[in-house]
Amino acid sequence: MPLCGKSDEVFLALDALLKEDHEYQTVIVDSIDWFERMVHEEYAATMGVPNIAEIPYGRGYQGVLPT
Repeated sequence: MPLCGKSDEVFLALDALLKEDHEYQTVIVDSIDWFERMVHEEYAATMGVPNIAEIPYGRGYQGVLPT
């Protein structure tokens, strides 16, 4: 399977594993820090800043938390 380039692709792949028939019994995300960086970069881009840390008052990190 090719590497995912966007977080949406990761979520689609995980959703497919959850809903579709297959022989797999375990999912391993390798590596989660790579995925976290991807999510941070995407969120920073939507907020118009080069880095999530530049969003004031920790709101960048709050913005990527699941709701």
